[in-house]
Amino acid sequence: MGRSILRWMISRGAKQLIVPSRSGPRGEAAFKIVIDAIKSGVTILTPSCDVSDMASLKLMLDECAPVVGPIRGCINAAMVLQDSIFDNMTHAQWKKTIDSKVKSSWNLHAVLPNDLDFFILLSSAAGVLGNAGQSNYAAGCTFQDALSSFRKSQGRKTVSIDLGLMSTVGFVAENEGVKKTLERYEGLRAIDEAEFLALMDILCDLEHPPNISTINGQVTMGITTPADLALDNGTMPMEHMHQSLFAYFVQTEAMASSSMQANGVNSAALFRQAESVEEMDRIVVESLVRKIARALSMSLEDVDTDKALHLYGVDSLVAVEIRNWITKEFMADVPVFELMSGKSILAIAQLVTKNSQIRKTVAKA
Repeated sequence: MGRSILRWMISRGAKQLIVPSRSGPRGEAAFKIVIDAIKSGVTILTPSCDVSDMASLKLMLDECAPVVGPIRGCINAAMVLQDSIFDNMTHAQWKKTIDSKVKSSWNLHAVLPNDLDFFILLSSAAGVLGNAGQSNYAAGCTFQDALSSFRKSQGRKTVSIDLGLMSTVGFVAENEGVKKTLERYEGLRAIDEAEFLALMDILCDLEHPPNISTINGQVTMGITTPADLALDNGTMPMEHMHQSLFAYFVQTEAMASSSMQANGVNSAALFRQAESVEEMDRIVVESLVRKIARALSMSLEDVDTDKALHLYGVDSLVAVEIRNWITKEFMADVPVFELMSGKSILAIAQLVTKNSQIRKTVAKA
């Protein structure tokens, strides 16, 4: 992502740039950008600096000031990922990611001039939607959104961009495993480099200020709404769409259409209406098959209920998503380790029925 932004800034006429990083430029691609920039007459400094360390940041700015002069704009793309389910996350993992988003943003806010032409924080949709394995990252991104709103209240030009899945540049695009995991998440729409840079053109255009609503200093890009899903394939949205934050989208005409109702299956209602344990098991099995097929982009026919989830490539993050769905739909607490223990889909369905509070209520009635 950093290289893409750097090329964009140079193409838009930037002549003096400071590009700090914890280790300085690394890799052939990074060095080529620097060399090409210098050849085209751009003054570009690439100091080693941890922006989350206030002393390091101040020292770096003091050393660069005689060369580049006053700073007129800032784009913070700092990020350290330390993904883990929260229960297993160490304090070190939490702190490294938080510092990369929180401390770096606050330090730049505190040190840089108040009258910058632009101050952009590259945040993430994870701060809006949440992510089972990225509570630290989501928290850091949420702080950036709040800081942007705070700066806007002071009359300082600021935007926090909550990016979804960047498909062609950046960390996700360069890590195939992470990319495949996120692509299974129906709540995100892939964003290509051209779309992102077009947004940057709008937000950083000094001659024609953006005519879009950024009153709170926050722009979200790449989140799929229930209406989008209904138009695409008629499937129900992911769990985050049931949160009150997204209530408006759930009420859209597309979601209320008869085709959506015809294609959707209300598993929870069918489960409550079941008159026997066997029928409950069958409903849960069918629901699990649909859930797994959708999450892993498979056809229903390819899901064998006698096989374990891990044989279909279900990792711990997807398992957390399935566990939350089971809790919501069937009021059953099924630990993640049970989902990943090698039990067949049928055995998991039977466990769901056994643990369901709905079954116990029906039995008492």
